[in-house]
Amino acid sequence: MRGKSISIAILFIQIILYNNNMNAQNEHPFWGDLNDAYKHSNLMLDNKAINILFAKLPKPKDFVGQIGLSLELPEPKNEEEALIIVNTIDSLCRKFFYNVKNGIYYSPVSKIKERFGENPSDRIGISSGGYYRLFVAYWTFQIKLSKYQSENISRYGYGNNYMLDQLLAIFENSLSGNFFPTPGPFKVSDQERHERIQAMLDRCAPSMTINELYEGADLKKTRWPIIK
Repeated sequence: MRGKSISIAILFIQIILYNNNMNAQNEHPFWGDLNDAYKHSNLMLDNKAINILFAKLPKPKDFVGQIGLSLELPEPKNEEEALIIVNTIDSLCRKFFYNVKNGIYYSPVSKIKERFGENPSDRIGISSGGYYRLFVAYWTFQIKLSKYQSENISRYGYGNNYMLDQLLAIFENSLSGNFFPTPGPFKVSDQERHERIQAMLDRCAPSMTINELYEGADLKKTRWPIIK
């Protein structure tokens, strides 16, 4: 009788966790993007993956972590969890470059003007081509993520509430570091930047070239020139 009661209690807890995850995923601004990314990579976004990606993270103790800028990844509990983490980052990466190629963005382009006070074409001097699509895809992704993190900080006190949030932040950082680096004390050579971008393309978009991504770009405005 006791064993049956324990089984019922476990089932009840599983139902609660499932319902919590369902609410979390339906409310998450990147839920649709995650679904699309998995489908694009022919991966199954099953309940195991959802439970891992929507597992709540503890509140970081340091300020950098609390504002969502920590790039530390929680240690995977097992090989299955590690694989889901890798698959998620890779699928987000593949879908990002697919979006760049096809002019698909993560939020309205008007959000860029709200952020910078300029339309993308005014800011980078072009209104079409590979670099325009790269610029708009990245910044609509970044703006959408930063808005969500700000909302999390207001509600929970820290920016990355779920495992998925941490993966999105890590992916965003890899994009910004390669394509839109901010000035700082750490200098990256043109050659190293070129190699990082090429490695990302080899992994996520092997049919694309760096020249294609920078089509139409004013190399002086890309901060660091791309080596031809």
